[in-house]
Amino acid sequence: MLEKRYYQIEAVKAVSMAFKEKRNDWILVDLPTGSGKSIVIYMLCHGMFKSNRRVLVLTHRTKLVEQNHAELERFGSHIHTSICSGDLKSYDVSGQIVFGNIATYHKFTCESNPYDYAIIDEAQRVNESDDSLYQLVLKEETKKNPNLGVVGLTATPFNDKGYLVDQGIFSRVVYTKTYKELVEEGFLSPLITPGFIEFTDNTQIFIGKDEDEDSFAVKAPTLVDRTIQCAQIDGRKKWLVFTPTIEQAEIFNEELLKRGIKSDVIHSKKKSSKMITDFRYTDEWQCLVNVAMFVEGVNVPSIDMIVYASKIDSLVKWWQSLGRGTRKSDGKKNCLIVDFGENISRLGQLGDPIIFKIGTGVNPFPDGNGNSDREYGKGLSDSADVGISDVEEFEVSITGVHFQPIMTKIGVPAIIAFFFRHNESLFSVFYNVFHKKPYVANFSKKNLEKFFPINT
Repeated sequence: MLEKRYYQIEAVKAVSMAFKEKRNDWILVDLPTGSGKSIVIYMLCHGMFKSNRRVLVLTHRTKLVEQNHAELERFGSHIHTSICSGDLKSYDVSGQIVFGNIATYHKFTCESNPYDYAIIDEAQRVNESDDSLYQLVLKEETKKNPNLGVVGLTATPFNDKGYLVDQGIFSRVVYTKTYKELVEEGFLSPLITPGFIEFTDNTQIFIGKDEDEDSFAVKAPTLVDRTIQCAQIDGRKKWLVFTPTIEQAEIFNEELLKRGIKSDVIHSKKKSSKMITDFRYTDEWQCLVNVAMFVEGVNVPSIDMIVYASKIDSLVKWWQSLGRGTRKSDGKKNCLIVDFGENISRLGQLGDPIIFKIGTGVNPFPDGNGNSDREYGKGLSDSADVGISDVEEFEVSITGVHFQPIMTKIGVPAIIAFFFRHNESLFSVFYNVFHKKPYVANFSKKNLEKFFPINT
């Protein structure tokens, strides 16, 4: 029997109310990864079916087409459904509920009868470009039925240009539930970062933006040693590693195998649904090293450590990839995030993103007056938010350094600073300092200059 969570029911009700107010609206539902969006899609389809409505469910990944279709077949087998997906060798658009891969469906939209509603899974993929596949398909479907209602579901209600609503792609968010709320309510697994860890050297381990293979190969043994060290603290059982290239994935995996870790590599030239299934349900592999294969649409709830041996180039990809660790699983208390790519300092944490302001370009670095195109996450927008009394002394916090308040083990306030200028990485300095020993100090601008230049 299907167990519906209260927020899933609320989301469906919010969609229903929105379409009662305006039938042909484009609306958005914002639910974090692991919250059960496929159940929401089932509930929407089932309700629309009972009202004798025809529905198109679109997404960009074949795995999601299968997943969403299977959910409806499981609980609503009496509904006439069909699938339009080249990967699945099915091109049927006759169903009352049609599940389509956008890359295939756009070739068949002229063959389909009008729909009453369109549901977009992973709606962050919809952009404002008139020649994008989603826009072409939805405009064609709107010609058939000017009252077509469009609802998008996403864990990331933004793209790399900013919020989808601000760009006019969707009119409004009708329902949202945050990652933090669902963690506090016990529906999602917390994401944590390493505490104080003893490292035996001062090797610069952070991954550069365009790390070459030779440089990566030199760092790989240290990266792997520290990965294993982190995993041993709480006995992490399922590890997922992100690397930017196939060559780097192979290097990282080879180092894991040398140390006796049951590991394998998955990427575009070696992708296997069986490998993912075995990773989820068996103990054949403790670790999978992947290249862009686990960013979206892969459901392995038991993942309890994610390692970034990579700089993620997109806030959407960052959030989506973090979502691989938020699902609950038996015996899993949380998921450890080991970030060798300085992604947290550049992109924020899950639930607290750093978003570019719309229309201001893409320059994240402050100018000489301290102005920046970045919009800080909640509670981190200026020095007053972290309780610094001498604002003038810490003016650098809004012109180059991202301060995050923490509490030490003895209850003394401390500050971790993340530096946005990359001529010298402040985050790298603090990472090595913090992980060599418990380290607390009061830094003035003068003291900061002892570690690195302050260009402000």
